Amino acid sequence: MENSIFDRYWKSISRASSYKYFPLIVKKIEGSRIFDVNGKEYIDFLSSAALYNAGLNNDEVVTSLLEELKNMLHYTQYLYHEKSIKLAEILKEITPGTFEKKVAFELSGGAAVDIALRSSLYFSGKKLLGSFENSYHGTTYLSISVSGSFRPEIREKLNAYPYVYFFKYPDTFRRPR
Repeated sequence: MENSIFDRYWKSISRASSYKYFPLIVKKIEGSRIFDVNGKEYIDFLSSAALYNAGLNNDEVVTSLLEELKNMLHYTQYLYHEKSIKLAEILKEITPGTFEKKVAFELSGGAAVDIALRSSLYFSGKKLLGSFENSYHGTTYLSISVSGSFRPEIREKLNAYPYVYFFKYPDTFRRPR
């Protein structure tokens, strides 16, 4: 069964938007536990790659989402709606600092990385970016450009942003001085 799923996956889903670390086929999730198609249980130390900070299948979140889905699943960012404005106001209120705050809504971490990097380049007036070797930041243009986990020839073929310097992670085991 597993090989069939892997085969079907790679025949149907582009590598352009897929980044797989482990050959694990998830069947269901409960809290911080993951169950594969064979019923084997795992503890989710990956935290869904840091995307879901409310837990997986959190009952309060699921109930709230189901209630909201009755009104509006999603609507374009090209028009105004009260819920997005209210959420932005709450996020501004709980964000520390006295500076002017604005919110940018995106659909993925990679798109959020792109906004952060574009903002950094624009407001700093500089063009050099830094990142760690073997890092992963997403599959959008700038996030691929700063992801050290993509081989240089892939970044080159994709015409990635060229002004990125990749640093080695500190060797904390050796405690360099």
